Amino acid sequence: MVDTLLSVSRQEGVGSLFTGAKFAVFRQATYGTIRLGIYYSVKGSLEKDGVTMPLSQLVLLGASAGIIGSYVRYRIYSLYFDVYMNEYPTFAYLGHNLRFHFRGHSKM
Repeated sequence: MVDTLLSVSRQEGVGSLFTGAKFAVFRQATYGTIRLGIYYSVKGSLEKDGVTMPLSQLVLLGASAGIIGSYVRYRIYSLYFDVYMNEYPTFAYLGHNLRFHFRGHSKM
């Protein structure tokens, strides 16, 4: 792994190691915010008078928040992809294949 980092740094520059970092941070920030927001808002509304919920309910709530957050994230990326396709029509040639893979399917 260190060899790969050094090799890429020498060939393409240190800045190339951070290519895509902005999008990755955005992705994690939106997904994490959605999940935590759902989890803590529902947990706060279900807990009464400081009585904590059982662990099984907390696990179920966390899993549900993750599923809902994943769906919302998927819809956001789908919208982003549609906007990108409309903004860059020259990308449309490759776009159908990318959309097919993006939707979770594979032709290969």
